[in-house]
Amino acid sequence: MLISLDNGLDKYHDHQVEKLRRDIELAMREGYAILIFQHSPISTGKAEDENLMALKAYDTDRWDFYRAIGYEATGATAEVYRLITENADVVKGIFVGHLHSAFYSEVLASYENEGGERVSAVIPQIALEANVYDNQAGHVLKIEVT
Repeated sequence: MLISLDNGLDKYHDHQVEKLRRDIELAMREGYAILIFQHSPISTGKAEDENLMALKAYDTDRWDFYRAIGYEATGATAEVYRLITENADVVKGIFVGHLHSAFYSEVLASYENEGGERVSAVIPQIALEANVYDNQAGHVLKIEVT
């Protein structure tokens, strides 16, 4: 199940909360995996990601994935962040742009198992530029969900 979320202003919006909740419930009921596509990354919840380096050897960019969207959030942004990070059993990946560089991070997350226990997990978060930057090739990404 592909979900596109508008967070281009580094926040989520009130109208997104209930729709995302319903989509997550549908995914759980039908056994779907969710892939989220949005503009900006969310907080990984890990302080060591405060100065994460880009993946490409020629790219010296760094970015703060710790203080990204969701870090100390309130309102709809906090609720959408919680819905994503507390449903790692169905949310299997987050794909973003915004950074004009390639990054890989893992968002600290969890889910509730059949026994009602909270289980720790991570959600992969991939940031890729889609276009050519600095005379380097852009990206094509193959996604396989297992």
